[in-house]
Amino acid sequence: WSLEKVQNKLKENMINAYNDAEKIAKKYKCDLRTACYIKALERLKNAWLNNYSIENVLLFLNYK
Repeated sequence: WSLEKVQNKLKENMINAYNDAEKIAKKYKCDLRTACYIKALERLKNAWLNNYSIENVLLFLNYK
């Protein structure tokens, strides 16, 4: 990938992450940090319900 494409994808991902956090913060009337924790827990729950192994959960969360 070119540098421009990488930067565009990163920008898009960051904007989407911020928008998700903002929606959650408004829904639960909390700060953005707490909203990000809620989003992370939702992702873990979804991974668990889809019977992913812990290795796949960590990969999904970008920890490996």
